[in-house]
Amino acid sequence: MSDEGHGPVNEGHPSVDRVNASATFAATPATTSLPEQLLEYWAHGKGAARIRWGTPGDFERCRRHLREHVPQQHMLNGLCANLHRRATGNWPGDDRHHSETTTQ
Repeated sequence: MSDEGHGPVNEGHPSVDRVNASATFAATPATTSLPEQLLEYWAHGKGAARIRWGTPGDFERCRRHLREHVPQQHMLNGLCANLHRRATGNWPGDDRHHSETTTQ
């Protein structure tokens, strides 16, 4: 839906952006260069146990463990963000994944 050639009416609306973000995340596994086995290792396997997803500091632990394997900082942050989402169901910084005791 457009408003006389000025682009979509809902463009930039927060709910539309959330839908677009969800669609982007759904496509992430197909667009990553990491094999599925490595994604699973770091999100749910022995690598995940080292990172301790869902506890305070998990994102920084991910960065520390994967730093030597990822050549560029911006790629490292994106990878850890996607692994965090895969492991916890939430993006980094979204405190809903921490237990109630960590927020008191």
